[in-house]
Amino acid sequence: MVALSLALLFVTPYNRGTVLNWAHMAVGVLGALAQLGISLRLVSRRPLARVAAEFVVQLAGGLVAATSLPNANCPHLLLGEIVYEVGFAWCLLEWTFALEQ
Repeated sequence: MVALSLALLFVTPYNRGTVLNWAHMAVGVLGALAQLGISLRLVSRRPLARVAAEFVVQLAGGLVAATSLPNANCPHLLLGEIVYEVGFAWCLLEWTFALEQ
């Protein structure tokens, strides 16, 4: 789902009209929700102390991005997306370390 959403983001450019802009935002939100679901599932399988920080980083980035989304002039959307993806990558790293055990 995440890989499909990334491909769909490339074929729905946000600067090519209202319909493509809304499609781009919808695909981005659905992809982010899929990543959040994956992270929640990983968090539920690990001790809370180990995964709380990475989930908080992801959630904080998502909140910044979500509050920036409706306003095209808000400069914090990219920063929120970057922090969100760093939090998701951190959750995936924790998962790979758990698989080694």
